[in-house]
Amino acid sequence: MAVPDRELSHDCVVRHCTYLRRTESQQAMADIESPCNKVCVVDPLSARCISCGRTLAEIASWTTFTPEERRRIMAELATRPPPRNNRIMT
Repeated sequence: MAVPDRELSHDCVVRHCTYLRRTESQQAMADIESPCNKVCVVDPLSARCISCGRTLAEIASWTTFTPEERRRIMAELATRPPPRNNRIMT
């Protein structure tokens, strides 16, 4: 049986393509504010990410924090001194 020749809208493709659909948990994670910029390198001396400045404890607990707690931490990041080893070693 031939399929009629027609264009699929982007919405139609996203709803039906399993590769493009986000799961509920992926969508929930995408909706969480975060200072993460996907350059995760932890300075061993300060135990903080040299990219976003968060501690390992903050990174690990990020999804359990309330939006207010996350905003407070993000505001504090600007006032924290940079991690001691702020260069990525190659």
